[in-house]
Amino acid sequence: MKTETQPEILVPQSHLEQSAKIDSHQHDLFQNGENRLHDDVKMLGNILGDVLTEQEGSSFLELEEKIRLLCKDLRSKSPSSSNQDQFDGGVKALTEIIKGLSQRESLDLIRAFGTYFHLLNVADMYHFIRRERKAAAGGNILPGAIEETIRGLKSRGIKADDIKALLSNLEILPTLTAHPTEALRHTILRKRRHIATILERLDNPNHSERERMEMMEELYYQITSLWQTEEARSTKLTVKDEVQSQLYYLERVFYPIIPALYHELEQSLKAHYPEAEFHIPPFLRIHSWTGGDRDGHPFVTHDVTRETLRYLKTVILKKYLASLEAAIMSLSVSTARVKVSDELLASIQKDDEVIGKEHIEKEWAGKNRSEAYRIKLRYMYYRLQRTLESVDKDHLHEHAYHSEKEYIDDLRVIYKSLKQPKTIRLAKHTLEPMLRQVEIFGFSFVTLDLRQHSTKHTTAIGEITAQLRIISKSYSELSEEEKIKWLSNEINSRRPMIPFKLTFSEETNEIISVFRQARKILEFISPRAIQSYIISMTEKASHVLEVLLLAKEAALIRQDDHDGYESDLTIVPLFETIDDLQRSETLMRSLFENPVYRKHLEARGNVQEIMIGYSDSSKDGGVAASNWELYNAQFRLKALTEHYGIKLRLFHGRGGTVGRGGGAPVHQAILAQPEGTIDGKIKITEQGEIISAKYLLPHIANRNLERIVSAVMVASLEHHSPKHPKAWETVMAKISEEAKNAYRGLVYDDKDFLPFFLEATPIDIIEQMEIGSRPARRGAKKRIEDLRAIPWIFSWMQNRAALPNWFGVGSGIEAAMKAGTSLETLQEMYEKWRFFKSLIDNVQMILCKSDMLVAASYAELAHDKANAERMMQVISGEYERTKKIILELTKQKSLLENDLTLQKSITLRNPYLDPISFIQISALKQFRALEPEDEQRKALLTLLRASVNGIAAGMKNTG
Repeated sequence: MKTETQPEILVPQSHLEQSAKIDSHQHDLFQNGENRLHDDVKMLGNILGDVLTEQEGSSFLELEEKIRLLCKDLRSKSPSSSNQDQFDGGVKALTEIIKGLSQRESLDLIRAFGTYFHLLNVADMYHFIRRERKAAAGGNILPGAIEETIRGLKSRGIKADDIKALLSNLEILPTLTAHPTEALRHTILRKRRHIATILERLDNPNHSERERMEMMEELYYQITSLWQTEEARSTKLTVKDEVQSQLYYLERVFYPIIPALYHELEQSLKAHYPEAEFHIPPFLRIHSWTGGDRDGHPFVTHDVTRETLRYLKTVILKKYLASLEAAIMSLSVSTARVKVSDELLASIQKDDEVIGKEHIEKEWAGKNRSEAYRIKLRYMYYRLQRTLESVDKDHLHEHAYHSEKEYIDDLRVIYKSLKQPKTIRLAKHTLEPMLRQVEIFGFSFVTLDLRQHSTKHTTAIGEITAQLRIISKSYSELSEEEKIKWLSNEINSRRPMIPFKLTFSEETNEIISVFRQARKILEFISPRAIQSYIISMTEKASHVLEVLLLAKEAALIRQDDHDGYESDLTIVPLFETIDDLQRSETLMRSLFENPVYRKHLEARGNVQEIMIGYSDSSKDGGVAASNWELYNAQFRLKALTEHYGIKLRLFHGRGGTVGRGGGAPVHQAILAQPEGTIDGKIKITEQGEIISAKYLLPHIANRNLERIVSAVMVASLEHHSPKHPKAWETVMAKISEEAKNAYRGLVYDDKDFLPFFLEATPIDIIEQMEIGSRPARRGAKKRIEDLRAIPWIFSWMQNRAALPNWFGVGSGIEAAMKAGTSLETLQEMYEKWRFFKSLIDNVQMILCKSDMLVAASYAELAHDKANAERMMQVISGEYERTKKIILELTKQKSLLENDLTLQKSITLRNPYLDPISFIQISALKQFRALEPEDEQRKALLTLLRASVNGIAAGMKNTG
């Protein structure tokens, strides 16, 4: 693909969105390094052009350039809707060319532009790394770096005891979900990763010319392979596919970098608090939903959950075996030269007696008895092998480790013995990383969350009570008070309610089996393989007690001998809709007042995890109302838990786009949370394309985790920042209310909106995309209420309107101004209130990505032209209203004027996005005109799937 002398796409968009406000020296570095990025873009573009010519012929490259230049010219003539006629003329010319294309040409064009975006995104990612390394090499402190954070805390008077108290309470739990927003196959991501690695090697000036030529040849190979690889999946993903996809991040990224992050924190604390001794517990751990999230997912059964964790245990044990093998090679210390501890010698003697020398002496490292460390490590290797052999069985080998604690205890025996002056370096180099990895990853690699919809538990309890005739009337006929009373009594009863042999419906049997399987997993996989059970759409206290009862029936919750409970499971209510968020305080209060539930909480260390859903609340009431209700719910829940002496861990269900809680960099989002609500504990979902954006490359992954840790520490330790005026909350409440009215008035109350949505977006194609194992809808109905938030937003990102991410905000602010709020007040709110600034910046970013002109072309797909025109007038009118108001309150002349690099990136991507959009529109028209059984639809579906991938790569957002 030909590139011009000036860079068309210069900006690390995803990472500027991750670090939107970089300081001045970072900005200068970016400007100074822009030529390096331009060189990478030009080189990759030229290689792609050569590959296209080689693979498809020079005439295809000429066609691609003709369409690209037409789109570029189209954009130059039509920067705004005021030039609609000129734009329409350009669109007509473009449409005529597209009409004359064969399906093969259309597909190849989509893939050409999409491949170009892949290469640009790789260059973007690597340039982010390059800039940061240059900054660090120049002695600059990277924003959000742990060293900078600890230094800043010390300079602001935070005492060592304050940090010790925080560390003892600290919990940071990134949670990988299988939500289907990653449109790219892992095969494509792997190739992008290889290309980034080559760019890094090319940056090394010490390579010879021959070596550089070999790297260039490797680039040609990778880009040729990228071109020849199908982007869209042809088969439905299975849960195991999703587990294996996540495994790259677990093995290649998290496993090596998280221990290094702990080491960085340890060194920074020593440097700035040299007088203090710190114990750093394993506060940062990875959770996952893949294989445990069964909400609306019929393929996640109790067997799938078991096999997922067995598979992950197998992988992590093999990694530990490799570490042990390396340690055996390294620790050749002889007791003839260095003394070892009596504890180590006693441990070896016990192994001799219980396990037997014959099991290790056949190995070379188990024969020389003067090499005590090797002897102990060889016994550990033998036991870990037996543990690995037991993974697929429901019983452990007699010499296997029963838990990671036993394995950690053995490692600590060696570590303590090595921590003497002569061998301290060996301890730090060999044993410390091994210990840290086991503390973090255990025997399950991740902690798997379980999730199910509240109605499933209610239905199951209803069937169980009916069949066993436990209560006099139907469970569904009981009032909420009656349900709570009956559930509490059953939970507190020592007798089992559910018989061992299950004779209920298949669905109820499965619900019960999930809890029983969880019990076995905790026994045979790891005591921390499962910790949380999340209840989707929690609307009543009885929804939580129903799960508590089912857990009790599986012995996950047990009565002790002192009228208390032992509990292995944290019950997590999920508040998703606006209404649920508003009544969350009342619901939790009733649970905290319930003696049975309080005993369960005490057994869980008096920690209450509560999940708040950004996606469904936004889909329910729009982005402004969602953000405000989430903000208020956090305040109320924090105050409530403090009143009852309970620690709160908020679980933020954030997605990638603004409409699902994304947009802002996660560290900025953490700092923008209500004051005091973090308090050392946070859990955050990492979903879909956000996982690859944040964690595909180890350096970027490390920086992302660093910033999360830094933000949580700062938010937890610094409570003295000035509070905003209470009057601002009144203003925000008005904005929220009116924005919600505008949003719901269009999306839910206008009867003509649904047919428009179904025709003016590629939602029908997205529902057929093989990008996840989960169905796109919770039910079979074609209602917006039943559509999941991900495909809802995904479809609007595809037609470039991005409506759920901003619609209603302008009406809300305008209403507040009409009610008496001055522009000056709004400007002050933007400047001084982190929450409001984060909301407005997210909206202005997505407004800049939105394109009403392209969206209007999608609207022409609707059969009812008059309704489509009316809908676009409403949508465009709100867009212009929101844009105008945001420009006024941010004191800008154009969107993202305060971030010109991001603004330029978005603007310059359009000429590459437009061809894919217009080909998609043309293909949608043809696809929908054909009968379902028509063979041509299959070819068109392949074309349309590729177009979805291409637009997603260009927009850098899916759902």
